[in-house]
Amino acid sequence: MSKILPFQNEFQGVLPVVIGNAEYNNFKALLFRIAEIIELSGIEKQAIEYVLEEAIQEGLRSAKEEGKTIFELSEQLQMSIQEKVRLAIRVTIARKLTRQSYRPFSIRLAESQLLQHFCLIDRIDKIKVPSKSSLERYEKMFPENLIREMNTILLKAAISPEIETEENRLKLEESITLDEYFADSTAIKANIHYPVDWVLLRDATRTIMKAVKLIRAHGLKNRMDDPAEFIKAINKLCIEMTHTKGKKDSKN
Repeated sequence: MSKILPFQNEFQGVLPVVIGNAEYNNFKALLFRIAEIIELSGIEKQAIEYVLEEAIQEGLRSAKEEGKTIFELSEQLQMSIQEKVRLAIRVTIARKLTRQSYRPFSIRLAESQLLQHFCLIDRIDKIKVPSKSSLERYEKMFPENLIREMNTILLKAAISPEIETEENRLKLEESITLDEYFADSTAIKANIHYPVDWVLLRDATRTIMKAVKLIRAHGLKNRMDDPAEFIKAINKLCIEMTHTKGKKDSKN
């Protein structure tokens, strides 16, 4: 793997103190905790090393096409790649947390000091916010195999205490155990109500009758009435049920 160049965080602005909004403060605490986990777990280092190696291999392929045998990343290019990877990890997480598409999130990121602080772009001299297309490129920067490796690193950090201190690397109160697995198998009642249920009944009937028609077309069965008559009958019943609202004996 490529060696990561040492870097120092830029000076960041001070976040305002918000009083009386528990939801904001909870979200702020969540972002701070996620930032801490990113640093403690080492997933950022893993992602940077992977992307740097990919850049070197791509440079070697280009150099080979030009008849060269050596390619080296300049320090300036390597620092730029490292900054992009750090930003990509954070904006991807932040967008998933806010459940917004690229364009609305780009606007929100430009407005929110908290999100800017989490994404490390709230610099004192300037604030450069990624556009919606840049956000999409950042999310596609990490292939599936890298994401799996990062998940594995997180799991190992969560379940393994440090040998020296016997404390969890992620500073969890207790290390996570994988001896037991829990799954939510709750059955949720379908939200079907009048008049949707009649429409579903009609659609099911039409689908079945189309199947019957197809079977008869191949001479397999010929015991029922014409499917068209059945569809006509079910449509008539649906219309009658739809227009019973407010009439006498409508429940019946």
